[in-house]
Parts: sequence; structure tokens; C-alpha cells
Amino acid sequence: QTVRGKQITLVAQIQRLDHLAPDAARHYYESSLRWHAWYLGPPLLFAAIVGVAYAIRETLRNGSIGRWLLVTTFGATGVIYLWNANITPDQLWIMRRYLPIGIPAFVLFAVMVMQWLAGRFGRVGIGAAVVLAVAAIAWPLSATLPVRDDTTQPGMLAAINATCAALGPDAAVIVARGSNAFHVEVPQTLRSFCNIPVAQTHDSFDPSQYAVLARQWKKAGRTLQIVSDTPANVAAVLPGLRPRLVASVTNRHALEQTLDRPPRHYTMTVFSFAIATVPLTSASS
Repeated sequence: QTVRGKQITLVAQIQRLDHLAPDAARHYYESSLRWHAWYLGPPLLFAAIVGVAYAIRETLRNGSIGRWLLVTTFGATGVIYLWNANITPDQLWIMRRYLPIGIPAFVLFAVMVMQWLAGRFGRVGIGAAVVLAVAAIAWPLSATLPVRDDTTQPGMLAAINATCAALGPDAAVIVARGSNAFHVEVPQTLRSFCNIPVAQTHDSFDPSQYAVLARQWKKAGRTLQIVSDTPANVAAVLPGLRPRLVASVTNRHALEQTLDRPPRHYTMTVFSFAIATVPLTSASS
């Protein structure tokens, strides 16, 4: 299968960077078991699949409440997300779908197989269980050690506090589109930390309405501000604006985003906050 759906801009961006066939509508959900193999390892995943069958059989034969709870919980959530993860398919973002139940359940089912082997086949079974146990530890280590220094948004709290201080308590904010996911990630953060009204623009928004909104907010005792990720992107919103950069955070250990392989390298990201005050009159008036 090749799972496709609505086009996702991030997918197209990663495909260009990794020289993959361009198709922003690819969702890659057909690789859900392969993703688990990247991080758990094929031996453990194989044992886990056998363990799922074993657990279902034992539960149907003489299942306790605990066994029924495990099997039904895994069946209700794990199978649904293995079939349709319903999330942007970049690594490691998509793996959070499987972290609460999928990955732990697979590990547990694999351990059940190890226990069965050790108890059923004597020394040979114990040896096989030990080999599986070693693989269960070694493979995840090999996947995580190369990127063990991964960090997410370091220093962001200080940047948010600096932006809130620059905006002031009487601001109202419109977050303009930037060159990354800034306009998606920032509005709720500024709304919560700065305790001010925050909205974001959409593609059909008429720039002439900025002055109208500025006057309306002025009557409410607030100053309308535009926020984006760079001064240039703020200035692109309205001609004549004088944006200023109030905070910038550089992360040299951000995990690369991938589609067809597990992340193995870091990438450098810069997250900045630029602001400008919207004039009460439009450029045309």
C-alpha cells in the first residue's frame, strides 16, 4: 500500500531536503510496523508479534481481568494507529502516537515470549531468551546514542518572557506567517504567557484591515502589534513598518526530521521573535 491523503507542507519540505520523490500527499502510514523496527529492532518486533498472538490465545482460553484489559486496550488503540496514525508522518513526531501504549505493549508481549521460551525449552530456551533480551537493549541503544544530545527549544522560556516584556500588558497581537511553523506554534504560547489577545492571519486576510483592527483595539485600550519570526517577515505584512528583533534562540542539537529512516543527525534551528506596531491609518489613506 501507499497511504495518501491531504497534502502536508512539511512532508514536501522534507522530501526536497532528502531528495525523495515529491508527493506532499504521502502519509507513509503503511510503514507503521517498520517504524517500530527502527527503534525496537526486528528481533524484538518479531517476538512481540508472536507475543500478541500468544496473549490473545491465553486471554480467550482463561483470561484474567488484567489480561483482558491489556489485550483490549492494545487492540483499541494500537491497531487503530498502526492502520492510520492520523498525524504528520515525520520522525520522531509520529512515534508519539505509539508511545503511550504501542511501544510499551510490544515490549511487554516480547517479554512474554522470552518468559515462555525460558520456561518451555530449558537451556536452549533460556539461551534464546537471553539473545532476544540483549537485542532488546542493544538495538534501541544503537538508535538513540547517535542523537543522545537532542534538545527541544532550549532557552525558549527566556525568549518568550523577553517578547512578553517587549509587547507589554496592553498589547493585542496578530501573528503573521513566517518561514517555518512559527505562526502555528506561537499564538497559544503568547496568549498564555503574556496574558494578551493573540490571533493569526490566514491567506485571504486583507492587509487594509490591519489599520481598522488597530483603531478598534485602540478604543479598547490596547495597541495592535504584529509578531513574526524575522523582521523581514513582519515588514512584508505592511509597507512602512519598523520591526525590531526582541529575542532569538539557536538550537544546535535539534533532531533532524525524516520520513524514510530514523533520525541520525542534528540540525541547527533558529527561533526568533520580531515585532512591530500597526499604524492607526493604512498606507493608502
